[in-house]
Amino acid sequence: MSSDTQTSENTVTRVLVVDDDPIDRLYCMTCLRRSESHSYEISEADSGASTMAVLEASDFDCMLLDQNLPDATGIELLQKIREQGKSAGMAVIILTGQDTVEVAAQALRGGASDYVQKRSVSTEALDRAVGNATQKVKLEQAILIEREVLAAANEELTSKHREIQNFYHQVSHELRTPITSLREFVSIVFDGLAENHEEHQEYLGYAMESCDRLSSLVEDLIDATRVESGKLRLREDWVPAGSVFEQLGRLVGGLARDANVQVRYEAGEGVAEMWADPERILQILTIFMTNAIKFTDEEGSIVVRASQVVAEDGRIMVRLGVQDSGCGIASEDQEAVFSRLFQVEKIENEASVGLGLGLSIAKEIVELHNGSIGVQSEEGVGSEFFALIPTDERQPEEAEPGEEAEGDLADAA
Repeated sequence: MSSDTQTSENTVTRVLVVDDDPIDRLYCMTCLRRSESHSYEISEADSGASTMAVLEASDFDCMLLDQNLPDATGIELLQKIREQGKSAGMAVIILTGQDTVEVAAQALRGGASDYVQKRSVSTEALDRAVGNATQKVKLEQAILIEREVLAAANEELTSKHREIQNFYHQVSHELRTPITSLREFVSIVFDGLAENHEEHQEYLGYAMESCDRLSSLVEDLIDATRVESGKLRLREDWVPAGSVFEQLGRLVGGLARDANVQVRYEAGEGVAEMWADPERILQILTIFMTNAIKFTDEEGSIVVRASQVVAEDGRIMVRLGVQDSGCGIASEDQEAVFSRLFQVEKIENEASVGLGLGLSIAKEIVELHNGSIGVQSEEGVGSEFFALIPTDERQPEEAEPGEEAEGDLADAA
């Protein structure tokens, strides 16, 4: 086996000449070297075994393959090459001394790009055959890639279509429920079926709850639209975790009491203030809390924590976590919980009411703050959803020369 290279300004075509007859092999190589229109990098082999060894070490654009080798026919060798995946992107031209249609048909059926009779071999004939065969393979490869791209695009469109259909279904379902309840309770009062003032107040209270539910659903839809269009804006300021916890307690305290769930707040001392939008931070924690309450049984517990951690890039972050003693999340679902409409796919769970937009909205808000979001969960034990929000500070050892470090860091898992 040997190799030689002809250089040119043109693209070099790598060709492997396979023939057990040294004279025929030399003649083919000489014809290729004489080409004035193409540049070839030529290698040679004299048997099926040596061909496999060469293909193991190098890639080629084209192979001129003798039909009759001592250890295999050219078509048999081509089949073996294809089975081992060594022919991808390589054109194969069968060289044959037989002038029959049957041999040509066998060669093309076996995967060859073309065939050339040995008595017709010349520089012009090989130039034409190699050029056409390599171009044909390139076109086939391009078509294959385009098909894969189209298949992926089609799958994505199909997925989006299913998501939209699920979304419409879920929106109509979730809106219909509070609207029906609202109409029923108002009708009772309007038709005079409530017997006294207390019943009036009770039914109107139920109607107000339905109004609140409708308002929450509409807000989720508006926020999802803002996220999708890139119009969600932050109004950042220095935000202490303690103040957000106070607002959160007032906002969801009644919901926790109604669910008979105990809530504890832990804001570690010395935790830096966040550089964030206070309303959006409250929204993130509210989403975490409402989910925690929803999936926690009566007499369960929820812990809301704020601690200080250091990110891999040295930034000081505030870690806001909501840990519950609820049902937990399967490991295979933990990455998917932040995708839009995840709950729709888990509709068999009776607790999974809502549009399934909350956690996806929380994820977008956290990422707008240049932070990160995550979940740690174990089925039957509980879950902790957390967000890392920047403080725009860095570790003391990474401070600029002359700057003073401001306090110690309290790392929290």
